[in-house]
Amino acid sequence: SWYSVDAMAATLPAGVIHWNLASLAIGTVTYANAIVGQYVGAGDLRRVGPVLWQGVYMSLVGGVLMICLVPLAGWTFAAFDHHQDIQHLEVRYFSILALGTGPLLVSSTLSCFYSGRGHTTMVMVANVIATVINIALDYVLIFGKAGFPELGIEGAAIATSLSFTSISAIYVAHMLWTERN
Repeated sequence: SWYSVDAMAATLPAGVIHWNLASLAIGTVTYANAIVGQYVGAGDLRRVGPVLWQGVYMSLVGGVLMICLVPLAGWTFAAFDHHQDIQHLEVRYFSILALGTGPLLVSSTLSCFYSGRGHTTMVMVANVIATVINIALDYVLIFGKAGFPELGIEGAAIATSLSFTSISAIYVAHMLWTERN
């Protein structure tokens, strides 16, 4: 809202549409949580990896499907009959968020590795770090600080998508680090 009232008006509907579409896939891939918990509880740890990989594959498919919806964004937001300037911003914001859906889904899947085993602190830490990354990137990308160009609403969407990616990277790095040690 500090950047522009139009940008703020566009982020809510575009963000809600993105979240509602992504939630179906999130709900599907996070079934891995219960299955991981079941296998860990039964002491059958060799089956945890395949469950996570299946979730990752489903996440990638969900991400591709969301990207396939981008060409329909203009038509979708036109149906709301918002002012043309707002529609344009909604389409831009949604389109960039759609590109970040794959990492969002992958991070949701990988979080199941931790939450399914009762290691919820790792999930909290990864999300707190990603939130800090999102806030910092929002500042520099929206307003054009620290040598970055001023990107406005696109900067907000890029920051959010990169924060989704950072959660996945944190999980992968932690998994690789703990596996080595």
